[in-house]
Amino acid sequence: MDWVWWAFDELIGTVLGMIIATVASLLTGLSCLVGSEAGCRNFPGYFDGLTTVAPKFIGLAAVCFVLLRPRASIRAVQGAIAWLHYFFVPHPAESAINAGRRFRTPQKIDPKAVVDAMRQDASFDRGAQHLPPAYQSESKRKRAEKLREAAEADRKLLEKLTEREWARRIWEKAKRGEL
Repeated sequence: MDWVWWAFDELIGTVLGMIIATVASLLTGLSCLVGSEAGCRNFPGYFDGLTTVAPKFIGLAAVCFVLLRPRASIRAVQGAIAWLHYFFVPHPAESAINAGRRFRTPQKIDPKAVVDAMRQDASFDRGAQHLPPAYQSESKRKRAEKLREAAEADRKLLEKLTEREWARRIWEKAKRGEL
């Protein structure tokens, strides 16, 4: 059980260290901007303290986030991957558009080349993202069936709760002598 206290101590120490290092770096950075020689002299030391504590803090925050919100962390990773794809993979029509921008004076962009590039990209098989329509409709039918079963179970539970509540009210009235 000592590891729990050690982990809690690490968490609190890291959070406090991060707060102190951030405030100290901001204050010395601002004093350096104002023209204080002491602020400029001490800023690298405080900033090194911040860069020492920050990775540990980010790691602890990430672990806490994953443990507390697993679905949200999965969505965050998916979003990061999508952003990286957007940032690093060129648009399919980029080559056709850049062909008109090669020269010093811009040339007309060939719309047919842009359309062809977009068609090639649309016909590219992306795996599970673009499944055959028959599979998609079967998958949606199964999902709808599961939702219908869950709704039916909820309806039955609500009926039982309603019956129980009516029985409790009748019992309360009988106990008070109102029946």
